Amino acid sequence: MVADLFGNSVPSEGRQARSWDFQKYWFALEQADPNRTIHDYSFLHMCIWVRIHNIPLSLMTAALARVLGASIGKVSMIDTRLEDGNMGEFMRVHVLIDTSKPLRRCVVLSRPDAKAFMCLLQYERLPPFCHGCGLIGHSVLACPTTPKVEGQKFQYGAWLRAPLPKRSATRPRG
Repeated sequence: MVADLFGNSVPSEGRQARSWDFQKYWFALEQADPNRTIHDYSFLHMCIWVRIHNIPLSLMTAALARVLGASIGKVSMIDTRLEDGNMGEFMRVHVLIDTSKPLRRCVVLSRPDAKAFMCLLQYERLPPFCHGCGLIGHSVLACPTTPKVEGQKFQYGAWLRAPLPKRSATRPRG
């Protein structure tokens, strides 16, 4: 089940996406305005599902997903699927991110009565991005800001990509 910002259930066919990926390339559509020219559009924002890991099971709520998601970008939907009474191993939020800024690698969950948790992020269907600077749209080899040093370790990596869900071995025919 997917919920919008107001907690209302949204059927799968009713969701509107602003960005898609096609053969690992991201593209975006924006509502046309007859008073704007092509140069007035920036296409710097992208909607993407983000998985938030390392949350204590007792805190996995839609309210917390909204708060943590807001630290990543503008939250448009929250996945409130329930597996055995909880949301599973991670929380999932659909956010609008600014692609001119580096990807977030984690969010910090702090509580006054307990230690802070570092919650790792993974992005679903993440387009190509730079492992050096964290920006979407170019690789580390083409990065204008990352120095090219042999054996260098980067702040970002393939671990930011969420694994694709496993498909059923049997497909319905028809």
